[in-house]
Amino acid sequence: MYVGVWASNTEFNSGSVNGASMEMDFYFGFAGEFANGVGWDVGVLQFFYPGDDIETAAEADATEVYVSFGYDFGAFSAALTNYTVVSNDAWAFSDMDGENYTHLGVDVPVGDALTLSVGVGHQTFGDSTYDYTDWKLNAEYAINDTYAVGAFYTDTDMSETDWTIGSTFLGDDVGGAYLSASF
Repeated sequence: MYVGVWASNTEFNSGSVNGASMEMDFYFGFAGEFANGVGWDVGVLQFFYPGDDIETAAEADATEVYVSFGYDFGAFSAALTNYTVVSNDAWAFSDMDGENYTHLGVDVPVGDALTLSVGVGHQTFGDSTYDYTDWKLNAEYAINDTYAVGAFYTDTDMSETDWTIGSTFLGDDVGGAYLSASF
């Protein structure tokens, strides 16, 4: 069993939330391994976007359940995960209950401390106009058993016409760096 929290700055100014400068995700789940070495993981993920909710709009906050199966092949490991929205509203879209995000991730350890990762995912919406695929490249270096640093680059095939709010295209490629701690 595990529990966790993740947070990051964001600019969520949409038709549902004004001034949300933070995303906070809370999650809990159970994970294990079958006798044949296939790992499994099931859990719940709650997204919160603190800010001023607009009463007449779809909520930005969202709830998902997920199930994942993975296997360590020695030279690399792979995991296939499906997230299903169980809240009616999610990320300022209504009627999202039952929509899915499916992700395939591959991790390649390079030595004892460095891991290179690649992932590709696909998000569905009730209106397939908004469906998109994303991908991410990541490199993470474990400083010790608690701390790690990493860098990533991600992009999508989002339609600029459908995913532009004001003058901001939400599907732009982005790179970043991070520091993580696990206890």
